[in-house]
Amino acid sequence: MPYGCRVDDDGNSFGRWLGEAIYAAGYRSASAFARTAGLDPSLVNRWIRGEVVPTAANLQKAAPALKVSEADLFAVAFPSGRTDPPGLPIPDPIADLLAEYRHAAPADRAAILDQVRRISEWARYRRER
Repeated sequence: MPYGCRVDDDGNSFGRWLGEAIYAAGYRSASAFARTAGLDPSLVNRWIRGEVVPTAANLQKAAPALKVSEADLFAVAFPSGRTDPPGLPIPDPIADLLAEYRHAAPADRAAILDQVRRISEWARYRRER
């Protein structure tokens, strides 16, 4: 199972939760949900199967389509607050913010997510160089 993502006895509770959330949001398929969210359907299916971890940017796209807040979606995907893959550690202060931001005011959550987005973009840029 991908590092940091929520797991249960079969190793994929986020995938199970996502499949149920897609159905609960009124979609007939994961592909229909993915198209609405502006995501690649094969990527969403890989999340459901537990093959890959969603990025912060993709979770932000998914939240409105699932009719859940970004904070709640992050909390389900990463209850420990750690969203970093091996080799790309999130500094502890940021991980702490991610773990606790669901209790913050909406403006504070938006500011935290903006900073996480900027850090993610910087990390992607560094990896691509």
